[in-house]
Order: sequence, then structure tokens, then C-alpha cells
Amino acid sequence: MDEYIAQIGDLTNDNIIDAADAQQLQAIANSLKSSLQSKIETAQAWKEKGEQENKDDVVNYASKAISHYNEAIKYAEKLKTADNPQDVLRYAEIVKEEEAIGDYYLRAAQLAYYGQVEQAQSLADNAHNLEKNVKEYKGGIAGLPIPSNWSDMSELLPFLLKIAISIALLYFGKQLFGSVGALVALAIVGIWWLGPLVGISL
Repeated sequence: MDEYIAQIGDLTNDNIIDAADAQQLQAIANSLKSSLQSKIETAQAWKEKGEQENKDDVVNYASKAISHYNEAIKYAEKLKTADNPQDVLRYAEIVKEEEAIGDYYLRAAQLAYYGQVEQAQSLADNAHNLEKNVKEYKGGIAGLPIPSNWSDMSELLPFLLKIAISIALLYFGKQLFGSVGALVALAIVGIWWLGPLVGISL
């Protein structure tokens, strides 16, 4: 991945993405996606091993690895259409971080499979720390899940759906249970939106 970061850095040195740069970025993105897809297949194999032997921690770590590799692929795909050098650099950094997180979780799955629980947990902790860092590259205010690209429907639609669900929860909480219900609903919505910033998720 570092060699691709270097190549992308060279492409964006002049702060312009021309047609030739865009073509090279497409080639880099395709190479990254191919490598990440191979890692997904490896993680899937370990997940299946864990499922066959009822090793929940293996399944959990492998599933997280797959999720982060897919996230890396999502941002590698963005490299193909980005026309802003700063966005290109940001997307590349996110791909690098997401891949590294996936690698930690994949290795944790392998260690957990062989009973090395503490070592696996240590790697998972490393992955969790990187997860906090990568949020800074993804945009939003103070790490909130606000779309970094408002024209990207894959980011915008889940954001709008989350807003709609939050409003509905507050409304029905108030209608069904009065002020107490509204407060409970508000707490749930708050945790849903802000919890990930402190390691809490619903």
C-alpha cells in the first residue's frame, strides 16, 4: 500500500488531476481492489473455519476484517472519480488505514483460532485504536457520521435514513410515553449518534 501512497503523492504534487492522472488513479484503484478482494476471501475462509468449530471470537474478528476490507474497497473506488487532489490523498489514506485495520482483525482471527486469545485481543485493540483515527479522515464534524461527499448517494442515503429514524423515535416516544418516553428516546438517539466517538455503538 505504501508504494501506492507514494505514487498518488507524485500524481497530486502539482495540485491538478488531469486526464493522465485520472487514468493512473483508475489503475491504482483497480490494483488495490484486487489485493483487498484477495484478503476478503482469506478472511471469509477463516470465518467459515470459526463457524464450523463454533469459535465465536474467530468469526467475530474475521467478520470485522471483511467489513474493513470492504470499506477500503469503497474508498479505493472513490479514487477513480475524484478530481480534487486533497480528496485523492484523503481517500488513499483511508484505504491504507482501513486495510491495516482489516489486517489486524484477520491476524487476530488466526491467532484466536489457535487459542492465542490474549495475543488476538492485543491485535484487536490495535485495530480499535486505528478505527478511531480513521474517522478523522472520513470527514464530518468532530467525527460525527456526516457525509464527506454530499453528492455520493451511498453516503447521503444512510445519513438521511438515520435522521428520519431518529425523528420517528423521538416522535413516537413522546406520543406513546409522554415526556419520559421522549427523554428515553433522546438518550437512545444520542448514544446512536455520539456513542461511536467513545467506543459505544447500538
